[in-house]
Amino acid sequence: MVARVSSILSSHPGPFNSIHLTCSSMGSHNDALKSWFKAFADKHLKELAFLNLNYPNDIMVPTDLFCCKSLKRLYLGGVQLPANTGIIPCSHTFHELWEICLYRCILHEWDIENLLTCSPKVEKLSLVNSACGWPLRLHIRSHSLRCMLHWASSLEELAMVSTPCLERLILWRDDALHWSDCKKIKICSMPKLQVIGYLNPADHVLQIRDTVIKEWSSRSPNDMKASAATVVPSVEVLAMTIRFGVHEEERMVPCFLKCFPSVKILHVKSIARTQTTNEVNLEFWKDVGSIQCVRSIIKRVIFDDFSGEECELAFLSFIAQNANQLEEIYIIPSKKDLSAGSSLGNVINHFMSSILWASAYCRVQVCASAKNAWNYQMASDLSLYDPFGYIVSAITTASCPSLVHG
Repeated sequence: MVARVSSILSSHPGPFNSIHLTCSSMGSHNDALKSWFKAFADKHLKELAFLNLNYPNDIMVPTDLFCCKSLKRLYLGGVQLPANTGIIPCSHTFHELWEICLYRCILHEWDIENLLTCSPKVEKLSLVNSACGWPLRLHIRSHSLRCMLHWASSLEELAMVSTPCLERLILWRDDALHWSDCKKIKICSMPKLQVIGYLNPADHVLQIRDTVIKEWSSRSPNDMKASAATVVPSVEVLAMTIRFGVHEEERMVPCFLKCFPSVKILHVKSIARTQTTNEVNLEFWKDVGSIQCVRSIIKRVIFDDFSGEECELAFLSFIAQNANQLEEIYIIPSKKDLSAGSSLGNVINHFMSSILWASAYCRVQVCASAKNAWNYQMASDLSLYDPFGYIVSAITTASCPSLVHG
């Protein structure tokens, strides 16, 4: 098969529009691999998807990759990038490259730096199920990048140092992969950022410019005060995963909300507690007070994996009693309880009738989970205003009962 691919690439006059190669056991075919990538460069390849099925990754991509100046899309899987502790010379530049996806790759800090330095037009960068040299601290600098996606990959720190065009920062942890994590999220210069999530108080330390966002306490309310140095006013869509009932994590939620005063759509995904606790504080949300985005901006709340626990209802009550512009609440029952959709009806009815709503009108809809799982292609689709809204898109086409306040 290696000889056949080599023959096809050498005999084809080019140019190549798109090549997708899936292979295994290529570690012993370095010469052939080098000739392939040279052909990609010489024959002006526009889109390359190269996936190695072997693990651990035994393929080192040839340096000829950086001579493929016609590339517009680059998807690499199960490989290591060329060994280089410094920046590739600027003469080797991806002049047209606008999308990079690294799937199940072994990465080093300089790999991303090299790629971004050589890609002056790149708009999308996706790290998917990639294992990174530990500790890996990525400092992202790009004047063209619009979407950064960190999907079930391991990082110690992700710092968006200089990304003036970034519109979307997607963070997703796969619970099935215990190593997928990112500890510190640092936001420096992102004046166009519109979408961020899923932020997780259990996993993420959020730093905005030079300030680390700390948990709020009713005993020290000034700790939660927002300032120009700790807010990102451009964000309109915020997603969070929260373990309700874990007090030290719940205390971070108001702090995160304070950092994004212009949020219109709030996604909340409830995560089950690993163990029961006697420290659930149902009075916590009554002490939080006013939060600008909740009070004046939020129009839609999507609550996923809702189980009807009192700590979840306490949060929903806080939103309903303070959100003057709230128009819609979508509640998607926990996937672990297939009967929850019907049994939660009474809980929601009681919830709606027992609180004093801040908005004049709000529709509350309880719906089944979306059939199509969220994926990184959806998350990085820049044509979608709300990339987390796949749940709502799926359920609004179905017949779901709704309850109306007002």
